[in-house]
Amino acid sequence: MLQSRPLANRGWTHKAGTLIEQFFARTFASPVAYACAGSCSSLVAWTLEGTMFATVAWSLRTDASPLGPWFALSTGTLATLLPSSPGYVGTFDYFAMLGLVAYGASRRPRPRLLFLYTSSSGCPSH
Repeated sequence: MLQSRPLANRGWTHKAGTLIEQFFARTFASPVAYACAGSCSSLVAWTLEGTMFATVAWSLRTDASPLGPWFALSTGTLATLLPSSPGYVGTFDYFAMLGLVAYGASRRPRPRLLFLYTSSSGCPSH
């Protein structure tokens, strides 16, 4: 597949492909390594999502403490375990707002924060 690329004749794609194959062969060689790789990728994904939520919160100048957006994302995500409408419409939003209030955010920018977060995350609702 890498050989069909236009830059394949320069040799770097073959080297990159070999390195990627070796990485995945070593990473998923044992069940422990497989679990560790899954945990690390989950940690990276949650860090990126939390950073996006915190960035949106700080851009709207919410007056919550720096941990407020991280706690709000956690409570909103845990709330999706509750039975609700398809797409968790309202469940994530309500509990994320409660998480922001718990860390001192005012009521005013919260609906804008949740709208910007859900629209920037690429999903119609979390």
